[in-house]
Amino acid sequence: MPTLEDSVFEHAVVYLHEHGPDGAVGIIINHPLQMRLGRLLEHINLEPSSPEIGDVPVLMGGPVGQEHGFILFPEALQATEEATETHYVSDLAAGAPNVHVGLSVSKEILQEIAEARGPTHYLVALGYAGWAPGQLEAEVAANQWWPLPMVLDVLFKVPVHRRWRTSLALLGVRSHVSSQIGHA
Repeated sequence: MPTLEDSVFEHAVVYLHEHGPDGAVGIIINHPLQMRLGRLLEHINLEPSSPEIGDVPVLMGGPVGQEHGFILFPEALQATEEATETHYVSDLAAGAPNVHVGLSVSKEILQEIAEARGPTHYLVALGYAGWAPGQLEAEVAANQWWPLPMVLDVLFKVPVHRRWRTSLALLGVRSHVSSQIGHA
């Protein structure tokens, strides 16, 4: 296992949204808070249109900026950079070649979700994980993270409590394997 026991990142599955020379930004997608979406919506004066929407778990997206909400959702890739309209995707068919993961901090998308006219698949997190330039690469080299290509089903269909084990299975790893494998 990656060696991050006893930290906010223990057993964390992180969707890496940005990674480049300036560092990396990601959202932990498997650590639920003791909060449901209905309570968060109520806090910003919105009301869920159904009990199912109100019962969606809110996730602890990371230790940075926990006062900020982040919404991840699948959306269709735009044909041109000038296109500004968001096209939500409800079919996460195998491969989904023209789909990418959108990230929003907009109250408007929360309103669309509350009114059941937003994305069908989404997750809501408070906070994010951030890495300085070169930090994530060093942590991967130290066996603290095991990269996995993004899988839409893990993000949006696999239940929160199963995302860690599902991710390990996709890597071909059993959860009882030691974090010290590969270290002398």
